[in-house]
Amino acid sequence: MKVTICGDYFTSPNNEIPTISQSIKKIFKDSDSVLINFEGPVTGVNPKKSIKTGPNLCQNKSSIDYLQQCGVTDLSLANNHFYDYGQESIINTVNIINSLNMGFIGCRIRHKSKLTVVKSDQLKIGLLAYAEEEWCGSNNEEITISIIDDIDVTRDIQEAKSHCDGVVVVLHGNNEYNKLPSPSLRK
Repeated sequence: MKVTICGDYFTSPNNEIPTISQSIKKIFKDSDSVLINFEGPVTGVNPKKSIKTGPNLCQNKSSIDYLQQCGVTDLSLANNHFYDYGQESIINTVNIINSLNMGFIGCRIRHKSKLTVVKSDQLKIGLLAYAEEEWCGSNNEEITISIIDDIDVTRDIQEAKSHCDGVVVVLHGNNEYNKLPSPSLRK
């Protein structure tokens, strides 16, 4: 089984979608599963920016379809920009992902962590994703970002292990341009 995990993908809603090279597409094609961090939502008709420091990011509405055409099978939504335009944009993005029959991880739906299971003839691998609690919205919403919380992460891993042969956990966080993880992530 070959699972390919990629870093951040972002494309501005007003710009052309950057192309993925043929050599990367070949890697994707040769993989059983391809996970990429989708760094920001696709907004709806009248998006409202969340109040935060730093830029509010949203993506081109065609970007998810393009990623699927390139061979991406799953998107991680656990990142510090996914709540930049609130709950409506998260729901909009999830609806687009579902309409394309793609998988996604990195969020909690009705307080239950979203797990994707990659299957082969012999193995089942669970994929989970979490982000640091940095502008990730309210825990009272229907869909929230999965935040790095020792208790929730431990429970989610235990639950995933009961269904899978192995579990891969993807973390999104840390301070920009630092070579070492923050002390809170090291513990």
